[in-house]
Amino acid sequence: MDELAQALNAAHDATAMTALLKLNPHLQTLPSPLLAQLGAAGQLQWLRQRPHVPQAPDAQPQLTDIPAELLCQNTHDQPYPLHHSEQGLSLTLQCLNPTASPPERRWGLHSFMIHAQVWQGPWFEGIKPAQTTAQELIERLGETEEEIAHQGPVLCMGVTGLHGQAWSAVAVWDEATGELDTFCLIRVGDWREEDPVPETAAQQPQQPAAQEELAPQARTCRSGQPTPAHGVWEASLPEHHPQAALYAQAPHRFVYRRAGDAMGVLGLPAEQEAWVTWRWVRAG
Repeated sequence: MDELAQALNAAHDATAMTALLKLNPHLQTLPSPLLAQLGAAGQLQWLRQRPHVPQAPDAQPQLTDIPAELLCQNTHDQPYPLHHSEQGLSLTLQCLNPTASPPERRWGLHSFMIHAQVWQGPWFEGIKPAQTTAQELIERLGETEEEIAHQGPVLCMGVTGLHGQAWSAVAVWDEATGELDTFCLIRVGDWREEDPVPETAAQQPQQPAAQEELAPQARTCRSGQPTPAHGVWEASLPEHHPQAALYAQAPHRFVYRRAGDAMGVLGLPAEQEAWVTWRWVRAG
């Protein structure tokens, strides 16, 4: 069974399993965090979790180093792009209610685009991204002739997503080389609610061991300072701070940082940001 089905089974969620059954089966080879997040309104938890997607030994990890402040932007209500050029991935996200209090803010993933010439992640079985032809995509994703439009280097198809949500697949080929340039999945219609991210058995035993290996003095950091160790960090304010309880629920209080990177910021005025303490949660 593919990784997405395993994740949903681990959650013992009958509703989620029903959603999986409605998903076009050939899409299940793509990274599960992207599939689970596409078209879903919530806290972008699938993108903010370290994914557990089986990959080739030489494949680059997917979505493991996107800072939360870039992923969860909230200065406006317009869609915004996020590009990960090294991994060959582009996202289009949106803060759906930027004027809400931090704990109540919600985001959604409109689309994700795979750049076939660079992409090293999971792909449709039996073919390589750049060498994929229009006919191969139609054979795998085409559901009805009425929803397939192929003209020149562009192919568009309607596909069935999670929970039966309508998605659109758009592929574009390089006319000079004939190779696939980009493949994009786009949500169509209303947002659906974000499914919960299951805790995997593999995550649990690793956390205590990782904490024991990290020296106590390396488990805290201040905003903007060099990160002592790679992993997930959580920001907090002193208990007496008037906004401590509010920010204790803010989704962007978690960030992933590599050792030596500048630590993130919680988003307070400079004089108050100095009160923020970042504490190491777990490796990776």
